[in-house]
Amino acid sequence: MHQIKPSLKYRKKTVRKLKSLPDNWLDFVSILKIKSGEKYQQFIPYDYQIKLVDLAEKSDTIVVCKSRQLGITQTIASLFLFRACNNRAYTAICYMRNQEDSSALSRRIRDM
Repeated sequence: MHQIKPSLKYRKKTVRKLKSLPDNWLDFVSILKIKSGEKYQQFIPYDYQIKLVDLAEKSDTIVVCKSRQLGITQTIASLFLFRACNNRAYTAICYMRNQEDSSALSRRIRDM
């Protein structure tokens, strides 16, 4: 498979942004913009989202039973993004129920 490389301009811009990353997840998400309805807004996590990240950082495996629209997927995706930004060798995976959900999550992570 042929890998598409980002342009030099894009890579320089990304590297410049990554030099000043916060060293904890809560500060990291405060600089992110997430899509909410028809607009983008600052990611301000609820208490249960902060507790979820605390649990995820203490354990290798967590299981969450949830309904829709709680921001759990966005929260975990932002944690994975935070870890990847701080460790170039980091790998994470999200299992989604179908290709449409998987593509939507991929777009949301790119937007962050």
